[in-house]
Amino acid sequence: NMNAVTVYDSDPLVVAERWANYGARYLHVVDLDGAVSGKPVHLKIVQRIIQKTKIKIELGGGIRTDSDIEEALTVGVDRVVLGTRAIVSPNTLTNLVKKFGKHIAIAIDAREKEIYIHGWQKSSGIQLLDFARIADDAGVETLIYTSINVDGTMKGPDLQTTAELCKKVSANVIASGGISSVEDILSLKNLNLPNLTGVIIGKALYEGRILPNQICNMF
Repeated sequence: NMNAVTVYDSDPLVVAERWANYGARYLHVVDLDGAVSGKPVHLKIVQRIIQKTKIKIELGGGIRTDSDIEEALTVGVDRVVLGTRAIVSPNTLTNLVKKFGKHIAIAIDAREKEIYIHGWQKSSGIQLLDFARIADDAGVETLIYTSINVDGTMKGPDLQTTAELCKKVSANVIASGGISSVEDILSLKNLNLPNLTGVIIGKALYEGRILPNQICNMF
């Protein structure tokens, strides 16, 4: 809900430097204005973050076309996150993988195992595990699974669905949604899934529930 925004800091570069100084090796950045407009808006800010921190950036939000991907990679983004485009046009995945390889990741946002698109506003009618297999068969290296049911609730991750997804594919999986403590991260790590390679943490970091120096080397 873009009308219910909480602003934690007004300077993304300062925030990025803070996480980098704690030892973060990878930042997940979402261009919210880009997500609304359908075109990346803040690439110059992202470029400044990369130049200043030398940290790897994973960028999502408003990336719809091949030229959007190319532009993001040109400014130094390491991995571009595709959502709606990939879900509604899965037949394009093979060509995307051939063209961009490991530099693309596919975001799978699901509620009750059904994938939602357009900023979680519309059901795609596609089941999470069915699409995951399609993406995996196309050679996608990284899937980002967000459980809409728990995202932002601080109630813990969706362990069951995360495990099911990881066992269904050979691609690397990054889990997102509901993580509120170091214990939540450990609960994911203790699933002992070799292709569960990371987690995305947002609100819990900004609200001080998790300290960066506690977690930077956990995955």
